[in-house]
Amino acid sequence: MTTRISHVIKAIIFGPFGNDSPDRLKGQPEFLSCQLLPAQEFRVTSAITRHPRAINLLDCILDQPGLPAVINRLDAGVLLRLIRYVGLEDSGPIVSQITATQLETVFDDDLWLSRSPGRAEFFNAARFGIWLEILMENGPAFAAAKIMKIDEDLLALGICRLVRVESIHTMEMHREDNWQEYPKSIPGESLTQVISDYRVISKDDSSWDAVLGLLLHLDEMENDTLVRLLRRCSRISETSEDDHGGLLKTLSEDEILEEDVAAERDSRRESQGFVIPSSAAAFLDQSRSTSLNRIVSEKSMPHSARFYIKSAEADDVSEKKRRSLGGETPEPAQKEMAVFLDTLKEAGVLSPPSQAKLWYDGPDVADSQFPITRAMRIIKELDPDLYARRIMELSYLSNTLISGCGYRGREFNPREAGEAALSVCNLGSEYLFEMDTTPRKYRSFSESLPTRLKTTHLVRLFRIGWKILFDSVILPTARSVLSFLDQLRSEIADPEQKKEIAATLLVLRAAISSGRPWAFQEEGDYLQVFLDGETTETLGALIREYPTFSETLCKKGGHHLSPFISSHAHIRTLRHFLKDVFPE
Repeated sequence: MTTRISHVIKAIIFGPFGNDSPDRLKGQPEFLSCQLLPAQEFRVTSAITRHPRAINLLDCILDQPGLPAVINRLDAGVLLRLIRYVGLEDSGPIVSQITATQLETVFDDDLWLSRSPGRAEFFNAARFGIWLEILMENGPAFAAAKIMKIDEDLLALGICRLVRVESIHTMEMHREDNWQEYPKSIPGESLTQVISDYRVISKDDSSWDAVLGLLLHLDEMENDTLVRLLRRCSRISETSEDDHGGLLKTLSEDEILEEDVAAERDSRRESQGFVIPSSAAAFLDQSRSTSLNRIVSEKSMPHSARFYIKSAEADDVSEKKRRSLGGETPEPAQKEMAVFLDTLKEAGVLSPPSQAKLWYDGPDVADSQFPITRAMRIIKELDPDLYARRIMELSYLSNTLISGCGYRGREFNPREAGEAALSVCNLGSEYLFEMDTTPRKYRSFSESLPTRLKTTHLVRLFRIGWKILFDSVILPTARSVLSFLDQLRSEIADPEQKKEIAATLLVLRAAISSGRPWAFQEEGDYLQVFLDGETTETLGALIREYPTFSETLCKKGGHHLSPFISSHAHIRTLRHFLKDVFPE
C-alpha cells in the first residue's frame, strides 16, 4: 500500500518525465490502486452503476490469452476497480479466476462502508449476499472452496446477517420444559429450510438461494464444518433476539462479532499500509488540539506514523529479497499483463495519476514550484535513502487524509491527498523555518530546505501546518461568521428572523466549542439570506475540516488556481478577505 500511493506522490513531485514517473515503472502499476481508490459513487449497497462500455470491455478481457494467470497476479485494488466498473453482477467470469487471498483482500474493502471519513466502518451484509450469488454462479464447490478460506468470523457474521438459524434440539427442550416461551421465528412468509438439525430462516430473500445452496453443499461435503458454523449462528441468533427484547440495551453477540471482525480487518489492513479511519481521525484531531509550541518542540513521530513507516520499510525489504531470489515475473507474463492493463486504461477503468504540479505563490520566483517539492528532488539525488523515508512519510500523511478527513463533502482521491499533504507540509516548513517571502529571503529558504529536511521529518511539518490551518484559517473564519450573525441579531427587528439567527448562532457556537466548526456546514447556506452566493460558498470552503481556497480567493490574492492552502501568503489573503466581508 505504501508503494502504491508513493507513486502518486512521486508523480506530483517529478512530473511526467522525472526518473520516478509511473510511465517508466515496470510491471503492473500498483500506484493505480492506492488506499480507498474506488470513487465515492461506487460505494452503494446493491447494484453498481455500469459504464455504458462495461459489457464490451468484459468481452474484450475474456478474449485475452493467459487470462487466469493475469487475474491471479493482479493487484487486489486494480481487481476491485475492474469488478466495480463491470458491475459485480456481471463479473462472474472474472471472479471465477481470483484466488482466495485476493478474495479476502477484496472483501476487506468491498464489504465495509463508512458514513463519512474518520467514522467507523460497518459491515454491508447485502453486498456480502451479492458476492455469494456471484461465487455460486461458478458452482457450489467453487464457492465453498473460496468462502471457507476467508476469516471464519467474517463468514459467520455474513451468514447471520442474511439468515436466522434456530437449533431444533433447543426448540424441543424449551417446549418440553415449558419454563420459558422460545423466541418466535421471523413473522411472515419467510423462506425456511431444515439442515442438519437446524432450521434456517431467510432474512433477505434476494440472497436466499445463494446461502441455501452453499449450506446444502457443505452439508453434503463438509458436514462437520457446517455444523460448527450453524451452531455458532444459532447461538448468535438466539442472543440477538433476547437482547433486543430486554430493557437495558447492551451489545448483542452479533454486534460483538462485528467489532471483532472489524478489529481483525483493521489489523490486516494496517499491515498492508492502510491507515484505518479511527487512527487517522485520532492523529488529525490530536494535531489540531495540541498547542503549536508543543508540536514544534516534539522531535519524535506519533506512534501511528512510526508503525506505518516501520511496516513499509519491512515490506520493501521483503520485496527486494523476493526479487533477489528470482521472484521477477517472466517476460511473456509481463507482456500479457501489459496488454491487459492497456485494455483497462483504454476503457477508462484505470488512469495514471495527474501530473499536476504544486505551485508556490511567492513574488519574483523563477521556479514557481513549492520549495518542498524542489527540496525532495534534490534530496533524491543526494541521499536516496533519506528520500525513500520522506516518501514513506508523505504516503502515511496522504493515506491519513484519505481515511480520516473529508474533502469538499467527500473522500480525498489519491492525487488530491498527495497534493494536500505536501501543501500542509510546505505551510509547516514556512512556520518552523521562519520563511520570509521577499525574493532574497525566499531563495535562501528554498536553498537551505533540503539540508533542513535531513533532520526534520515531514510528519512534524504536517502537524505544524495542520495546526496552523485550524488556528489561522478555520477558527478565524468561523468566529468572523459568528460575530457577523451576532451583530445582525441585535440590529434586525423582525422577531422571526431574530429567532432564525439565534438558532443558527446556537449551532455555530456549539460547533466552535466542540473543536469542529465544520459541523456548521449544514446551516451555512442560511448565510445566503444576508451575503451573496459567491461569498457564502467561499466561507463554506474555509470552514471545512480540510479548508480550501475558492477561485475567488485565488484571484484576489494573485495565487495560482489551486484549492490547497500552502503558504502564509494564502493566510494573508484570507485575513484581507475577512476584513472586506466583515468590516468592524
